[in-house]
Amino acid sequence: MGKNITYYISVIFLIFIVVLLYVLVSQPAMPLPINNTTNTSFSAPLHQIFVTNGASNSDSVSVINATNYTVVKTINGFLHPTAIAISPNGAQAFVTNSGSDTVSIIDTAIDTLVKNITVGQNPSGIAFSPNGAEVFVTSNNGSFNSTVSVINTTTDLVVNTIPVEYSAEGIAISPNGAQAFVTVDGNIAIINTSSNKVVNYVETFYFDPSQKKYVGHNPYGVVVSPSGSWAFVSSSDASTIYIINTTTDILARNISGVGGGSDPYGSEIAISPNGTTLFVTNVSSVSHSPSGTVSVINTTTDAIVKTVSVPPPYGIAISPNGTQIATTNPSGDSVSIISTANYAIIKTIRVGIGPEGIAIT
Repeated sequence: MGKNITYYISVIFLIFIVVLLYVLVSQPAMPLPINNTTNTSFSAPLHQIFVTNGASNSDSVSVINATNYTVVKTINGFLHPTAIAISPNGAQAFVTNSGSDTVSIIDTAIDTLVKNITVGQNPSGIAFSPNGAEVFVTSNNGSFNSTVSVINTTTDLVVNTIPVEYSAEGIAISPNGAQAFVTVDGNIAIINTSSNKVVNYVETFYFDPSQKKYVGHNPYGVVVSPSGSWAFVSSSDASTIYIINTTTDILARNISGVGGGSDPYGSEIAISPNGTTLFVTNVSSVSHSPSGTVSVINTTTDAIVKTVSVPPPYGIAISPNGTQIATTNPSGDSVSIISTANYAIIKTIRVGIGPEGIAIT
C-alpha cells in the first residue's frame, strides 16, 4: 500500500510540474527594460579646444571645454610645443615639439600624452592625410636640407623622409590626399604623396630684372579649399595671400592689403568648412605698439570683407560647424573666441604662457 501511495504522489508531482511549465511557456514574454539613454551629437558650438603653450616656462597643452569655455586640463611633458593637428576621427592630437625634434601624441579621450616620435630637426608644421593613415611634419632647421617626415599612424613610425628646400614651415594636404603643399623660403613645394617626392615649386620670391633685386614675400601658412581646386598661402612678412591653382600648379593670383594696418604681417590661415571664407591672423607693430587683426576674405570675389580687431594673434582655427573661430595671443597668454555671425569676440580664455598652435574638435 505504501508503495502505491509513493507512486501516486510521484505522478501527481509530475503532473504539477508539466502544468507549471505549460503556464510559464504560454505567458507573453516580459518586455526588456527600456534604455532611456540616447546617443546624441554634441550640441555645443565647439567640443574641445587644444592650445600649445610654447614658452620654456610653460611647455604644455591647454585643453578647453568649449561648452563653458574653461580650461579643464593642462597636459605637461612637451618641449616648446608649436603646431597641433587633430586626427580626422578626433581620437588623437599630434603636437610638434621644436625643442626636442619630436612629435607627441595625445589621446583625446583621456587628454593624456601617450607617446613621442622622433622626426626631423625643429619640427614646425603638421597635417593629417584625409583618411588619417598618415601625418606629415615639416622640419624648419634653417638650412637647405629641410625635410617632411611621414608618420604611419598605425605603427607610429616615420616611414618616409622627404627633402624639401630651405626652412620648411606650413603644410596642408589636398582633400583627396594626393598632394601636400609645403611653404618654404620664397616658394611653395608641392609633394606627390604617392611617390613622396617634390614634383613642383611655385615661386613667391623671385629676382626681378627690372628692379635688379629679389621681390615677393615669404610664404608661411597654407590651406587647401574643400574642393581641392585652390591652395591659399599667407605670407610672414607682408600683407599678401597667394592663390595657387592645384591643377596646373601655377600661382593664379594674389590678394593684397590683408591686415588693414600700415605694416601688418601674416601668420596663420584657416578656411571655413564650406570653403567660402578665409581667416588670416595679422600683427602690426606700428609705433612699437603691437596690435592684431583677423582678415576675413571671400574666396569667390577675393575681397577682404571684414577686418576684426583682436589681441595680437598667432594661431587660428575654426569650429567644425563654422560658427566660431579661435585665435591664440602669445603676448597675452590667452585665446579669443570669435563668432562668425557678427565677428565679435565672445570670450577671452586665459591659458598657458606663450600660446601658439590651436586646434578644435
